[in-house]
Amino acid sequence: MAKQLSLEQLIIYGWEKDTAVAMLSPINQLLNSLPAVECWQYFSRKILKPHHPFSLHQLLYRTIFADWDSSQGEPPVWIPDRDRIQATNIAALMQELNLASYAELHAWSIQNRAQFWDVMIKRLDISFQAKYTQIVDLSRGIESPQWLLGARLNIVDSCFQADRDDIAIIGQKQGGSLFTLSYGELELLTDRVANSLLDLDYNPGDRI
Repeated sequence: MAKQLSLEQLIIYGWEKDTAVAMLSPINQLLNSLPAVECWQYFSRKILKPHHPFSLHQLLYRTIFADWDSSQGEPPVWIPDRDRIQATNIAALMQELNLASYAELHAWSIQNRAQFWDVMIKRLDISFQAKYTQIVDLSRGIESPQWLLGARLNIVDSCFQADRDDIAIIGQKQGGSLFTLSYGELELLTDRVANSLLDLDYNPGDRI
């Protein structure tokens, strides 16, 4: 069964008429010439933009995956290309450990739990107020592991090590425009939340 969108649909879901007229034929050709995953990958990279209405994203996504085999699970929303995959932390870790696949990395992490977490703590640059003396103590049995013996930390110290002007969060409310929060702005919000929690613990009767 051919997948087909109409001009009216493209206009109703967010495109100006001239844009919809220009895009209708190429979109319908792609819908019926590419496999679903490859088609969505192309649409999400080459056609759809962040400023397009979310309803338009939904229309194209649902049309592309209308005949998706549910036995494969949910259809993918985002598919990274090879360059993005190679730039990930997992890919870098696999290269560091000389492992060829995610399955090998998973198996190694299970067989070498202490070494895995030691590597991850260093790669994540976790800051400690007092360094651990041992990654894990299994003397009480594997059911009762004791992690990071002797360590003291406040995880917030590790969350704001980037430049204060670097972007920490990119967000978008439904129907709204994109917004960003820098690490500096996020840290200020974090301080406000922390201070409000401290205020909740404050009891005026404790005044000296």
